[in-house]
Amino acid sequence: MSQPTWDIVSGRATVVIIDTDGELKDLAVKDQLKDIREVVVIFGEAKIGTFANIEVQYNLKSGECRLTCRDSLHSWETIHYSGVLHRPQNTGYSFFDMLRRATRSLTFEDVRIGEGDEDCEVIESYLQRIKLPHGFLRPQSLRSAWRQLCEIALGYIYKDVDGIIKFALH
Repeated sequence: MSQPTWDIVSGRATVVIIDTDGELKDLAVKDQLKDIREVVVIFGEAKIGTFANIEVQYNLKSGECRLTCRDSLHSWETIHYSGVLHRPQNTGYSFFDMLRRATRSLTFEDVRIGEGDEDCEVIESYLQRIKLPHGFLRPQSLRSAWRQLCEIALGYIYKDVDGIIKFALH
C-alpha cells in the first residue's frame, strides 16, 4: 500500500455475507441489523481493522447482507471544531497538542504519536522545530484542522488494526 505524503487515512471495508441459512433475515425484518455497533474485519489470518460506523443493507430475496464499514476518522468530517486564537510563532507540536486535546473532548478518542517511545521522541522533536507563521485556526471540521497539521508537518494520521489513532511521518 502506498502512503500519502500527508493526509488523514481513514479505513473503509465492505463485507458481503450470503445468509444461506436465513440467520440474519429475522434481524433484517425487525430492522435490528442497524444496531450493529462494531465490526472487526479479518481476512484469512490477518486482522484488517476495527470499524464503528456501519451501514447495513439486507436483500430479503437473495439473502445478501452488505456491511459498509468506516473507521471513526471518517466521522471527523462532520464534527465541528470552533478554531482557536493562539500565540503567533507557536510550534507544530503546540498545534498538535491543541488538536489532540480538542479531539479528546469532542470524540473521546486519543491521537498517539508514532509507534514507540523512540519514534515518539523523534516526531515530537521534529514538530517542536516547525514554527507556525500564523496565530489563528479558523472554525472548520475536526478533519480539516488535522489535515492542516498533516500538511504543515508532512505527516499522516491513520487508525491501526487495533483501533489506535496515530500521527506518523514518512
